[in-house]
Order: sequence, then C-alpha cells, then structure tokens
Amino acid sequence: FQDTWVAGLADTLIDKDLAEHKLYAPTDTLTDLVLAPFNARVMKDPKVWGGIIGALALGIGVSLAIEGGVPETTSTDSDKVNVFGWQAPRALGYPAGGLVFTGLFTHVAPAEELLFRGVVQSELAREYGETTGWIGGSLIFGAIHAPNAYALPKEERRDYYVYGLPVITAIGSYLGYLYKDGDYSLAAPTAVHFWYDFLLSAAVFTLDPQNSPISANVGLRF
Repeated sequence: FQDTWVAGLADTLIDKDLAEHKLYAPTDTLTDLVLAPFNARVMKDPKVWGGIIGALALGIGVSLAIEGGVPETTSTDSDKVNVFGWQAPRALGYPAGGLVFTGLFTHVAPAEELLFRGVVQSELAREYGETTGWIGGSLIFGAIHAPNAYALPKEERRDYYVYGLPVITAIGSYLGYLYKDGDYSLAAPTAVHFWYDFLLSAAVFTLDPQNSPISANVGLRF
C-alpha cells in the first residue's frame, strides 16, 4: 500500500512536470519500470549488470562483516526452509521465497525510483544544477532510510547507522548517476535497484533460511 501511494503521488508530480515541459522529467511509463529488470535492452548495458554485481558485492560484504562471517543456521532440520512460519521442503521453500521477493521488489524498486530520482533528484537538478541534484538526491535517499533502524533490535541499530546507512546512500548515489547519465530515464536505476534488493535478500535467505526476512511467524492468543 505504501509503494502504491508513493508511486501514484510521484507519477502525478512527474505528469505535471511533463505537461509543463520541464527539464529532467522522466518519460518512462509504470509498465516500462516494472519490466525494466527483465528487459534485455536495459540489462545488456555494462553499467547496469556491472552495477548490480558491484552493489551486491558491497552489500553482502558489509553484511558478512557485521555478522562476523557466514551465519550458522538455527534450523534443527537442514531439509526445511522457514517461509512465514511454514516449514517447507527446500525444493518448495526456496522457489516460494523467490516468488515473495519478486512480488515485493517489483513494486518497491519502481516506487522508490519514481520518487527519489524522478521527483526529488530532477527537482533539485532544475533548481541547483545536475550535479547538485544528483548529490542532494542521494543524500536524501540515504536519510529517508535512517528510520529503518527502529525496526531492528536495539543492539543492531548502531551497526545499521555506521555501516548499513552509508552503503544504502552509496548505492543510491550510483542509481542517481545512472539516472543522470541515462538522459533521465528511470529504466536503468530501477533494474539495478530491483536486482540488488532481490539478490541480496535471496543470499540472506539461502545462508540462513530459518532466520530470513520472510521467516516471520504470527501467532494470536485468545
């Protein structure tokens, strides 16, 4: 719901910019952005697939450094995978996890790119110049992710601020660079954003399938 609201708001603002013939307004449709991670024309660009590899290496490296290495699974049954509390066989659990991540990041990536690059960076570029727009948009992208720390246990928040937030800001900076370098098309940054989120989450899920982002189990007492 959040991403639908953000995408709708950003799309309205961008349509207004286009109607007024403003500089740096992206012309990508929502369909273009949803399909961008699977578009061969977009993905063949070395700045896209190379950016995915670089961002993923950075994300996994920092995550492993914080954790002190590859985590040891807490599973008591190595043949099971925790998918929202369902102890699934690995042959079913991993594909199910892949579908969850695909569904999640198919709307996260377009929504965030529409807002942070399509609205924020473009507006700053119009007001203060392209380079300032790029830098300012990247810093705002990082700052907006700061409250995510409150979803973590208290003992993990410091590491998020010290290590996680700079990585998010750096990756946001690269996404902003792709946007600026690509004549203000959102296709390339959306593709990198999607695959970074998807592959990083998949790596965490594979390394520790009992304590992954989708291992939550909700119980109600009556």
